[in-house]
Amino acid sequence: MPIPTLLAKLTAKPGHEAALHAALEAAVHAVDEAEPGVLTYSMHTVEGDPGTFWFFEQYEDDAAVAAHRTSPHLAALIAAVREHADGGIEVTRLTPVAGITR
Repeated sequence: MPIPTLLAKLTAKPGHEAALHAALEAAVHAVDEAEPGVLTYSMHTVEGDPGTFWFFEQYEDDAAVAAHRTSPHLAALIAAVREHADGGIEVTRLTPVAGITR
């Protein structure tokens, strides 16, 4: 069974890029400290568009995904997203088709 893999996209409101970036970075640190079932939680920006953020997330299993979704730090992040993001968090669950990992 493939490991749960998600992509999440957030876009900052104009003038809120730094505040959203700081909230997202804090979430990365909280996940690292509190969620052992998270295998990868990697934040990226779009080249030439520092207000658009993408997360590549991989979890041990669906229970780890559920734990992430109910974590207190995700609740705090959602509050920051409401204030600083243009819209919500767009999450897409991926299904592996082919690839390599080194």
